[in-house]
Amino acid sequence: EASRRPKLPGEWRIEFFWRADRDSPSMRIRDLVFLNAGGKEVRRISGEPTQGVYSVEAWRSGEVVRDVLYIGFPYPGEFEPGAYQIGVVVSGDAPFTPEGSSEALLLLDTLKFREAK
Repeated sequence: EASRRPKLPGEWRIEFFWRADRDSPSMRIRDLVFLNAGGKEVRRISGEPTQGVYSVEAWRSGEVVRDVLYIGFPYPGEFEPGAYQIGVVVSGDAPFTPEGSSEALLLLDTLKFREAK
């Protein structure tokens, strides 16, 4: 299970806690989105909550589900120095598009990258 494995050098561990609003909620895809200072998307990491280990179809109303995500970040040269907003987008029922069926972005935090020394 992802929540039990050690974090590797250079990885970030991000934990989401989801509360099911009903049995078998419509949530199917979770996207972690990074926006530059101008609001342009610079990276998107898509995946199924819990990486599919605990299927959304098995979630019960009111249940809180822990979703651990490890990402290798940043890739060399991927981000210029500066501030980036990080947010999450949740996609529901089909049909899906690559950007998700619901683009309501919930901003979580701001990250600052400095120039490498």
